[in-house]
Amino acid sequence: MKPAANGQYPGQYESIITLDSGTLVFLRPVKKSDHDLLVHLFNKMSSQSVYHRFLRHLKSLPENMVFQLTHINYSTDFALIAVVGERARDAAIAVGRYGYDSDEDCTELAVSVRDDWQHDGLGILLLSRIVNIANDHGISNFTGLMDTGNRGIQKLLKILGYKVQYFPENGFYNSIIKFLWKGLLRAPSGCLSLDDQVFFNMLILLILTKCAIFVALFFKTNNINRLGFFDKKIL
Repeated sequence: MKPAANGQYPGQYESIITLDSGTLVFLRPVKKSDHDLLVHLFNKMSSQSVYHRFLRHLKSLPENMVFQLTHINYSTDFALIAVVGERARDAAIAVGRYGYDSDEDCTELAVSVRDDWQHDGLGILLLSRIVNIANDHGISNFTGLMDTGNRGIQKLLKILGYKVQYFPENGFYNSIIKFLWKGLLRAPSGCLSLDDQVFFNMLILLILTKCAIFVALFFKTNNINRLGFFDKKIL
């Protein structure tokens, strides 16, 4: 899929997702007008969740940061926001994003879920979708600086089958995340529901694992020397 021209809002990425509890959540790209939604989300997050997201203690979300988080080009920078109705108004409960850092020449990945909406499958669905959208735009490798105690994001990456390398750096993990199915074994974003997309990724990982086991058993059972497999009779 080609990047949205001139930062045009990509409505094709809007969807309704179903959480483990059966709750319906509206997922859509972040807009410039989402200032209040993001501030409200920040104010609802615990100090620990804020620290895991920003790796520093913040009592409020600076205006320049809000501007940066809401003004994206939907190509090298993309963000999805999860919205529900709460007390007769819209409320943001999670955000997932990736963004290209020209100084470091890398794409950073981040996901944050409001504390009272955690452990309901939202994080894994949001992370899966934002990574798939990045892949639509030709991005398959990411970096992310994370707190060593942030077991939640580490668990999500493992469940989704992404290849991750962790490098200790000044008390944090500098992680390199690779998307294994780039352009090959992945259903196009929007083709499947989020639940099915996660299942699809895990199914492919299982199939590849089974194939590797089968090949290993084949060589062991038939006592085949790999270096001499293609002998003169075959050639």
